[in-house]
Amino acid sequence: IRQNMNWFLNCLKQKWEGEDYFGCGLVLGKDRRNDFHNSDWSCHLEGMSLLIFNHSDGTWSNDESFKGKAVFKQDANNSGWGKIKQWSKVIDPESGFIKENGEIYMKVHLKVAHLNGHPGKMVVKEKSIR
Repeated sequence: IRQNMNWFLNCLKQKWEGEDYFGCGLVLGKDRRNDFHNSDWSCHLEGMSLLIFNHSDGTWSNDESFKGKAVFKQDANNSGWGKIKQWSKVIDPESGFIKENGEIYMKVHLKVAHLNGHPGKMVVKEKSIR
């Protein structure tokens, strides 16, 4: 992505209508905190899709429910998918989504519609998600 913007994927178990689901949020910057020095800056995405690798059949999921649009700016730097898959299916080794060591492989595709301004200086540390 242009302008050296740092993106992170936060994944978690969350409850929806009494059931546990695997959810992920795409975050621009350090966490949910404000890292932008220019309050007029924004990044408009016209496409945002999340793919999960299935180790059993060697394919990447391509589910329409994982796609969407979003606007990232100083006071709203995250967007995501709340109900990707039922938690029990994700952690079941037979389903193929989780490896023996607990890793889940995912990738995000972004299509930027346009950027307004520049975020200014951003200081972000890298982190890995397991």
